[in-house]
Amino acid sequence: MIDLNTVWSKFDPANAAVYGTLVALIVLYVIFVLILRRYDNQDAVRSTPLYLLDNQPFNDYYYMIAVHTGLRPGSGTNSNVYFILAGDVFSTGCRLLTSREQQGFQTSSVVYLVMSTSKCLGDLSYLRVWHDNTGEGNTNSWFLHKIIITDVQTNQRFVFHCDQWLAVDMNDGMIDRVLPVIDNKQCDFETSFSQQSRINLTENHLWLSLVLRPQKNAFTRVQRLSVILMALFLTMISNAMFFKSSANDAVTPDTVQIGGIRLSLKTIYVSFIGCIITVPPAVLVTFIFRNVSSKTPQKNRTRTSTIKDNEEMIITVTEKKKFPHYAIYFAWGILVLGIVTSGFFLLLFSMQWGKDKAEEWLTTFIVSFVESFMIVDPLKVFAFAILIALITRKPADDETVSLDLDCVQKMAKKHHGDEFT
Repeated sequence: MIDLNTVWSKFDPANAAVYGTLVALIVLYVIFVLILRRYDNQDAVRSTPLYLLDNQPFNDYYYMIAVHTGLRPGSGTNSNVYFILAGDVFSTGCRLLTSREQQGFQTSSVVYLVMSTSKCLGDLSYLRVWHDNTGEGNTNSWFLHKIIITDVQTNQRFVFHCDQWLAVDMNDGMIDRVLPVIDNKQCDFETSFSQQSRINLTENHLWLSLVLRPQKNAFTRVQRLSVILMALFLTMISNAMFFKSSANDAVTPDTVQIGGIRLSLKTIYVSFIGCIITVPPAVLVTFIFRNVSSKTPQKNRTRTSTIKDNEEMIITVTEKKKFPHYAIYFAWGILVLGIVTSGFFLLLFSMQWGKDKAEEWLTTFIVSFVESFMIVDPLKVFAFAILIALITRKPADDETVSLDLDCVQKMAKKHHGDEFT
């Protein structure tokens, strides 16, 4: 309990461990917001579909190709990548997987390219992809996660899962792969686990998603960092509410000790209360950020991005948004309230404890946080991926992206100029 009548008189400038930690967290938050805001703006540009370099002016049937490069270090490539896409009606022949504005594929990137053909290929059956191994240094190899191809006219999606190196010095030394289309409703465990693990690491793990976040995503890096800060403050205050100094930590009759771990009814109760304080606000705010609609009152969210030559391309993201746009202010209100309230009571607790106990609490919290971040969170990510893969055996469900046909035709006309028919 905090005695509000006497706690203010216990303020001690020497008791600066908790004060300094809170101030440092806020300062770091502001610095990283400025950095991540720039990355968010860059993601909006990088997620703009680009026109394939070898598209012909007389072709008028369009596909969008989403190329997902792996997360492993050195997964990107600067080699020239080629492909052949075959359907049950027609085949593209050898095509170059690049555009005027983009050469190569960066690690963990998702590149969107628009391909034109003379007619519909039919139901796609396989994709052959290879490169010429001409990249300099370690950029000659390529780890391809998957390629998703969408028929712009019908919005039908075809997923080609790879998850292998295309490299002469990796695994089997192959730089040429033939990828069959996978079933959208059923796939093998390895494919499902691979895709679910990537989704969990880049989307559901808040800490890692600050760096690995998908480029095309409504939940921005700044919003993720803000949710992390609120969750951290709520965890700190729930930990402080029940903290007991080790000098007063007596063993009760209901305590069970396994090695260096003590488990009692009070420990379980404290953990449960901590989850109630921490989890619901973070889940609610995250859910709102993910599902808030854009300012434009349309059924499908439309984003206009500007690419290097100032051309504008309209991307229609087909998604069912559950909240109107003003709900985002409610989410930010919860964030600010959670951070300010938690920070205020942490200051009161540190004054109530005194210097020695405050420093002991801070040390204990930092150790438990590092253990959670380094061990518990990664285990949760992969355990959840295994569970989903075992139960559903379905490919990961990425956010569906479609292009407006009129916009693609304008893009083609601008690309080909007078040659466009």
